[in-house]
Amino acid sequence: MRLISVDYALLSFWEDLIFLEAALLSVEETKGLAEPVTAHLATFSDLLNADLKSRREAIQARALVSIRDVLLDGGLRALHNGALFLVGQDRKDPRFKALFASPINTVVRFALKRQVEVAQGLLDTLGLPPYAGNLREGHAEALGGLIAQGVAALMQRRGASLGRAEARLEIQGWKEDANALRQAVYGDLLKLAAQSRQEPGWADAFFMPRSPRSGAPISDPEDDPEPLDPTP
Repeated sequence: MRLISVDYALLSFWEDLIFLEAALLSVEETKGLAEPVTAHLATFSDLLNADLKSRREAIQARALVSIRDVLLDGGLRALHNGALFLVGQDRKDPRFKALFASPINTVVRFALKRQVEVAQGLLDTLGLPPYAGNLREGHAEALGGLIAQGVAALMQRRGASLGRAEARLEIQGWKEDANALRQAVYGDLLKLAAQSRQEPGWADAFFMPRSPRSGAPISDPEDDPEPLDPTP
């Protein structure tokens, strides 16, 4: 009997315990050893549901961030066009350069977190006297709303990332408990084997065979490739 690496997929542990439970229940002398295995398996559904819930929330948050980023980019492009109209298409006008010192494609290239900071800087600049009138009235409120939505999306992503981290810790703990349980059962089986003078390998037969070359469990995929931001 070998311990299963905690890097292996959660379902691999579940399958192994299902095998162990069935094997123990199939022999009269070992039926009593199946009880803790059955009890641990009973907690699997709640663990799996929590894992799926946190995965779904993480994906939903990533989708929201993606959409908010696109919408904020649109708001910045609209402000860019409005600023060009204000200065009569003169890109050298100080009023325009104060808002857009770089081409618009450069301004909107950032991911949402940085884009929110850029947009907030533009919104602050819009509050200066040279922009009083149509440009401020036409864009300040809309841009402010897009910034607020972007911040909310980033906060939701952070919360979802923390939820995924917590779910991973719960899963790792469940796997470690499963290994400890398997080890304890194996020890009891070895004692029974010695008492009843069983054939060599009798205790190992209760555990699912595993080949290092084929049929090995697959590790859980890294479903959250984005690093956890220290701030929203």
